[in-house]
Amino acid sequence: MITSRMMLVSSVSAALLFTASNIAQAQQPQKTLGQTQQITPSRNTKQAALLTDNAKKLLDSWDAVKDHLAPLNQAMSLLVQAQTADDQYAPSYLQTARYNLLMLYAYTPSSDKAFTSQAISMSEMATKHALALDPKLSDAYIVLADIYQIAGDLKKSAANLDMAEKLGCKNPWLNIQRALIVARTSSPTDKAVLDHLAIALKRAEKTGEYRAVQTAAYGIASYYQDQKQDKMAAPYLKKSEQAHNQILIQAKAISSNS
Repeated sequence: MITSRMMLVSSVSAALLFTASNIAQAQQPQKTLGQTQQITPSRNTKQAALLTDNAKKLLDSWDAVKDHLAPLNQAMSLLVQAQTADDQYAPSYLQTARYNLLMLYAYTPSSDKAFTSQAISMSEMATKHALALDPKLSDAYIVLADIYQIAGDLKKSAANLDMAEKLGCKNPWLNIQRALIVARTSSPTDKAVLDHLAIALKRAEKTGEYRAVQTAAYGIASYYQDQKQDKMAAPYLKKSEQAHNQILIQAKAISSNS
């Protein structure tokens, strides 16, 4: 009998294998008449960018509480198409890394340390491949910071955030990651947590990054709730819920057109 758990493991394993295979293929030179030549296939970067953006929005819509895998599976399908359209399009590998990390939460990492280690390793590989394709892709350092936080290496996580900042990164997730590190190394009620989340929220609202808006706003609400300031928390809880609704609207539109 095939269980949902078995199907999940199979799905993740296929994604991990695809990442490794695609990276290896992109790096593989072709020998012709005794000489080594790099393959330069035809690329559709515009199509890859569109598919990757839609995959990102589907990943953003995933809800760990509801534990539905449809957005994750649809996102992976789009990423396969994106990397087929242009296997040199760096951002697609960042979203592949995110997919692997989100699948860890769906799979419950504490139940299988070997699987967790494999997923983290493949996520790191995909992200570093993105950096090899585009060394100035500052968002890659934020994904690496997330990977190392999950792996428990906060020092390495902070170092990658520093790299992103040096490249002029204004991604709100940079500040969200900073807030998480402060909360874990100091205290969730450290004023620096609130400061980082406030910067993240401002940046996310400016760019329309709904997942970051939801996360930063909820984090600020939690900060005030921890200090028994429910009135201060209320508007941020509302803002977080509104952002979540926008995420679901975007995901539904993408799913309908897929």
